[in-house]
Amino acid sequence: MFINCNNECFNYHGRWEKTNNGYKSHWVRPYVEFFCDADFGLKLGDGSGEYSVFVDGEKVNAEDGVYKLCKKSLVRLTANETAHTVTFKGVETEGSVGFVPSRKQNILFIGDSLTHSAVSHSVIIPRELDCDYTCIAQGSMALCVDRGYVKVKEELTPFKGMSAAFFYLTSPCEGRVPMVPFDFENERKYDKIIIQIGTNDHLTDESYVDGFVTVYREFVRKIIGIYGDTPVFLALPSADTVDGSGWRRNTIERCAKEAEAQYGNATYISSRGWDVEISSDNVHPTTQGYATYAYELLKHLR
Repeated sequence: MFINCNNECFNYHGRWEKTNNGYKSHWVRPYVEFFCDADFGLKLGDGSGEYSVFVDGEKVNAEDGVYKLCKKSLVRLTANETAHTVTFKGVETEGSVGFVPSRKQNILFIGDSLTHSAVSHSVIIPRELDCDYTCIAQGSMALCVDRGYVKVKEELTPFKGMSAAFFYLTSPCEGRVPMVPFDFENERKYDKIIIQIGTNDHLTDESYVDGFVTVYREFVRKIIGIYGDTPVFLALPSADTVDGSGWRRNTIERCAKEAEAQYGNATYISSRGWDVEISSDNVHPTTQGYATYAYELLKHLR
């Protein structure tokens, strides 16, 4: 029996787009959940990218295209990457499929590779809090347009920065032209918003500071304008400029503190003193470093 993706038993989280071919994933780790009480197979659109399947929280693999179940289980299909979308068409099963209610808490993560990473706080925190989430992040992307390292089509250059890209359905790395504005009116309410951005903004000297400060302040203002009184946490990245000048973290800290002073629901979270282990590239944490950062951040969220 085939159960179409439009069936009400499927609960979608993150940014998905309903198309004639099925539900198409966008940005990082959007997921769909359902209960199932018998072996099942997934029907996906042609060209779908990498994805993961979890059964009762454990990552599993299919045997000849079939996922084996011995009892009624919670199933999650997660699309893994921004540039390689997954189109979910539905489920084949001889059993029944049921609706998984949304969890009590829902968190929005916004950021760059430090949020995008599969071992980052955007993965650890939802697991620890057993909450739903949406992750709008892109590796190599700066906050300011044209300051990062992300590569996109020339016609998408105006969206090459989170200050512009966040407000659209897809990451510019997906290569979609034209970009489609995101429908915020029908988005599920968030209980917390966590922003960690600025690592890719070339914050190395005074010439980059003024523009960043202006864009940061305006971005936070727009986020608060959309999400109202939802608490916004402005988290300081863990790595600083390699030359030891402190430009990167000092500038981001300044912006976050100014936003905290200006907006009653914005809170700056400092990562200074967290002893986050940084990898050999001097920017990204190690796996242990990501975990340290996530659990320190959790203390503030709790």
